[in-house]
Amino acid sequence: MIRQIQQLLSEGGIMELFRGIRDYTYYSPVAPIFARMYGSRELVVNDIKILFSISNTESLRRGLGHGEIDVIADILREVSSEDTVWDIGANQGTYSLFLGKLNVDVHAFEPGSSARKILKQNIELNNIRSITIHPFALGAENKSGILKQAHRSGVRQVVDYGDGESIEIKRGEDISIPDPDILKIDVEGAEVDVLHGLETLIDSSRVCYVEIHGNNRSAVTKILERNDFQISKEYSNILKYTHKINN
Repeated sequence: MIRQIQQLLSEGGIMELFRGIRDYTYYSPVAPIFARMYGSRELVVNDIKILFSISNTESLRRGLGHGEIDVIADILREVSSEDTVWDIGANQGTYSLFLGKLNVDVHAFEPGSSARKILKQNIELNNIRSITIHPFALGAENKSGILKQAHRSGVRQVVDYGDGESIEIKRGEDISIPDPDILKIDVEGAEVDVLHGLETLIDSSRVCYVEIHGNNRSAVTKILERNDFQISKEYSNILKYTHKINN
């Protein structure tokens, strides 16, 4: 336990430690019991309702809002029905589902097969037609990689080698889909690589929501500032960047 605390502190300081403690409560031995009590759960943000399939402890955490309700509320206020949103690191789909309820054009990037399966179930459960799932990760270059379970339960990281699920990684710049008006990035430490792979697509966006991991805040902010973005709000480890011109 002491070693895990030290590792969390070295990776991201006190905020990462708090997040680790929070996650432990979700992934403790009693959590599967609570997960089995739910078949699905209704989650409401800004008067928008979604049903979330509860099949494991990770979906239980997300079905309870996983501490990001304020961010979801913000993006729902920000988006318009004409927008295209790239949900990079969609996981089981919390953000995508709420946006899909507004009939927004959502592109959900999720390389993990187990998370993607639940994402598909959630889309069907909510009868949403506007979400397109992309079964690969985004990064700085086109290559293969490994999706590895990190030391903290529920967290998956993309690495070059090791044990885990083989996945495909693509540069966002090379994908032939509509350019994003809004970016949401939660990729467990790979946010800098994702931004490098997006290149000119960053400047076409008006808002970026980026979950910061470890010591990436400075690097992420520098990239976005070069593209005329500035920090407009902070939600714990999630930063909202707003374009100075496109808004």
